[in-house]
Amino acid sequence: MLKEVRFEIGPAESHCAVKYFIRAQNCYFSGYTPESATTVNDADNIIRAIVEQERIDPFTFTFFDLWTSRGYRTIPKGKHDLKRLALSREREGIHVISWTPVVCPLFVLKAFGVPISFRVPI
Repeated sequence: MLKEVRFEIGPAESHCAVKYFIRAQNCYFSGYTPESATTVNDADNIIRAIVEQERIDPFTFTFFDLWTSRGYRTIPKGKHDLKRLALSREREGIHVISWTPVVCPLFVLKAFGVPISFRVPI
Protein backbone atom coordinates (compact mmCIF):
# COMPACT_ATOMS: atom_id res chain seq x y z
CA MET A 1 0.00 0.00 0.00
CA LEU A 2 2.78 2.48 0.87
CA LYS A 3 5.01 3.69 -1.93
CA GLU A 4 8.33 5.49 -1.70
CA VAL A 5 9.53 8.50 -3.62
CA ARG A 6 12.95 10.14 -3.58
CA PHE A 7 13.35 13.90 -3.86
CA GLU A 8 16.19 16.40 -4.07
CA ILE A 9 17.10 18.68 -1.19
CA GLY A 10 19.36 21.69 -1.07
CA PRO A 11 21.87 23.04 -3.55
CA ALA A 12 24.08 19.96 -3.21
CA GLU A 13 21.25 17.93 -4.78
CA SER A 14 21.38 15.22 -2.15
CA HIS A 15 18.36 12.93 -2.02
CA CYS A 16 15.89 11.90 0.66
CA ALA A 17 12.83 9.67 0.58
CA VAL A 18 9.31 9.68 1.99
CA LYS A 19 6.57 7.08 2.07
CA TYR A 20 3.14 7.93 0.65
CA PHE A 21 -0.16 6.54 -0.51
CA ILE A 22 -3.08 7.82 -2.54
CA ARG A 23 -6.70 7.24 -1.61
CA ALA A 24 -9.39 8.78 -3.82
CA GLN A 25 -8.16 12.32 -4.57
CA ASN A 26 -6.03 12.52 -1.41
CA CYS A 27 -2.30 11.91 -1.13
CA TYR A 28 -0.77 11.26 2.31
CA PHE A 29 3.00 11.35 2.83
CA SER A 30 5.34 11.05 5.79
CA GLY A 31 9.06 11.20 6.47
CA TYR A 32 10.57 7.94 7.65
CA THR A 33 13.93 8.88 9.09
CA PRO A 34 14.98 11.85 11.23
CA GLU A 35 18.23 12.04 9.23
CA SER A 36 16.31 13.06 6.12
CA ALA A 37 15.05 16.55 5.46
CA THR A 38 11.95 17.61 7.33
CA THR A 39 8.85 17.28 5.22
CA VAL A 40 7.66 20.77 6.15
CA ASN A 41 10.82 22.30 4.66
CA ASP A 42 10.73 20.21 1.51
CA ALA A 43 7.01 19.82 0.86
CA ASP A 44 7.30 21.49 -2.57
CA ASN A 45 9.99 19.02 -3.69
CA ILE A 46 8.12 16.05 -2.19
CA ILE A 47 4.90 16.91 -3.99
CA ARG A 48 6.75 17.50 -7.28
CA ALA A 49 8.38 14.05 -6.95
CA ILE A 50 5.06 12.33 -6.17
CA VAL A 51 3.33 14.13 -9.05
CA GLU A 52 6.09 13.06 -11.44
CA GLN A 53 6.11 9.45 -10.21
CA GLU A 54 2.32 9.08 -10.27
CA ARG A 55 1.76 11.29 -13.33
CA ILE A 56 -1.06 13.21 -11.67
CA ASP A 57 -2.25 16.81 -11.73
CA PRO A 58 -1.39 18.19 -8.27
CA PHE A 59 -4.28 20.63 -8.38
CA THR A 60 -6.84 17.83 -8.58
CA PHE A 61 -5.51 16.26 -5.36
CA THR A 62 -5.35 17.26 -1.72
CA PHE A 63 -1.98 16.59 -0.07
CA PHE A 64 -1.46 15.75 3.59
CA ASP A 65 1.81 15.65 5.55
CA LEU A 66 1.88 13.28 8.55
CA TRP A 67 4.46 14.28 11.16
CA THR A 68 5.61 11.47 13.48
CA SER A 69 8.62 10.64 15.64
CA ARG A 70 10.06 8.77 12.65
CA GLY A 71 10.58 11.98 10.72
CA TYR A 72 10.88 14.50 13.55
CA ARG A 73 13.04 14.00 16.63
CA THR A 74 10.95 16.59 18.49
CA ILE A 75 7.72 14.59 18.24
CA PRO A 76 7.35 12.03 21.05
CA LYS A 77 6.88 8.40 20.07
CA GLY A 78 3.20 7.59 19.70
CA LYS A 79 2.28 11.20 18.90
CA HIS A 80 1.47 12.54 15.45
CA ASP A 81 0.30 15.64 13.64
CA LEU A 82 -1.46 15.70 10.26
CA LYS A 83 -1.41 18.83 8.08
CA ARG A 84 -3.52 19.55 5.00
CA LEU A 85 -1.42 21.46 2.49
CA ALA A 86 -2.66 24.28 0.28
CA LEU A 87 -0.90 24.66 -3.06
CA SER A 88 -0.26 27.67 -5.24
CA ARG A 89 0.68 27.78 -8.92
CA GLU A 90 3.87 29.72 -9.48
CA ARG A 91 5.93 30.29 -12.57
CA GLU A 92 8.57 27.96 -11.14
CA GLY A 93 5.98 25.28 -10.37
CA ILE A 94 4.15 24.07 -7.28
CA HIS A 95 4.46 25.87 -3.94
CA VAL A 96 2.93 24.95 -0.61
CA ILE A 97 1.44 28.09 0.91
CA SER A 98 -0.14 26.75 4.10
CA TRP A 99 -0.20 23.79 6.47
CA THR A 100 -3.56 23.40 8.25
CA PRO A 101 -3.79 20.97 11.17
CA VAL A 102 -6.54 18.37 10.67
CA VAL A 103 -7.79 15.33 12.56
CA CYS A 104 -5.90 12.26 11.40
CA PRO A 105 -8.13 9.42 10.20
CA LEU A 106 -7.41 6.02 11.70
CA PHE A 107 -6.74 4.50 8.27
CA VAL A 108 -3.82 6.93 7.80
CA LEU A 109 -2.22 5.95 11.11
CA LYS A 110 -2.67 2.26 10.28
CA ALA A 111 -1.22 2.69 6.78
CA PHE A 112 1.95 4.29 8.15
CA GLY A 113 2.19 1.90 11.09
CA VAL A 114 1.98 4.69 13.65
CA PRO A 115 1.43 3.38 17.18
CA ILE A 116 -2.11 4.29 18.17
CA SER A 117 -2.69 5.21 21.78
CA PHE A 118 -6.01 6.26 23.19
CA ARG A 119 -6.13 8.06 26.52
CA VAL A 120 -8.95 6.84 28.68
CA PRO A 121 -10.22 9.31 31.29
CA ILE A 122 -9.87 8.14 34.89
